[in-house]
Amino acid sequence: MSLLSDPYLYPGTKVLINNFGIRDQKELDVVEANYTSLRLSDLSENPMSGSYDTNHLRAMHEYIFSDLYEWAGDFRTIDIEKPEAVLGGISIEYCAHAKINKSLEKYSSEMKSAKWFGMQREKQAEVFAKYFSLIWQIHPFREGNTRTITHFCCQYADSVNMPIDRQLFQRNSEYLRSALVAARAIFSDLGDRSQPQHLYRIVFDALR
Repeated sequence: MSLLSDPYLYPGTKVLINNFGIRDQKELDVVEANYTSLRLSDLSENPMSGSYDTNHLRAMHEYIFSDLYEWAGDFRTIDIEKPEAVLGGISIEYCAHAKINKSLEKYSSEMKSAKWFGMQREKQAEVFAKYFSLIWQIHPFREGNTRTITHFCCQYADSVNMPIDRQLFQRNSEYLRSALVAARAIFSDLGDRSQPQHLYRIVFDALR
């Protein structure tokens, strides 16, 4: 997808159209981090009620990013690619935008159907990491997917008496994202190159 075909960007740039009219990426990064960190902190202390479905995820994204983007809470309307350094510049195969809603319904429903209370900690980490990475791979929003989905999944874990140390995720945010990438490195042309053990490790360590 070229810059010219991405309606979310200021023409001729890689900067997302935002409510502040900022056209410098570094400046936008700072402003975004400031606003979203406050919103995420508030959500951690005051969980957002919901059914851990598509509407719940959209409401979380809207709350976290509404100061910044008009489309906060809306699923993306284009397909995306993001070159990953840990994959040598290859992108994960993210969900086609037309299939976002159906895919989210499928994996969020399966996650909620898991028998968490009867699992040992090792199995909890394995199953949680699986659905965390599957929901993350959908990447339903144009921006803010990792932050929103991490919070969504952590709050769900809290709700089933399986609390996650979010500070561990936050302190190791780069590792966490790389682990998510590695867990979903499954390609239609290159085959299965996934390494889920990295995500399992940090999830296991984060389980209290």
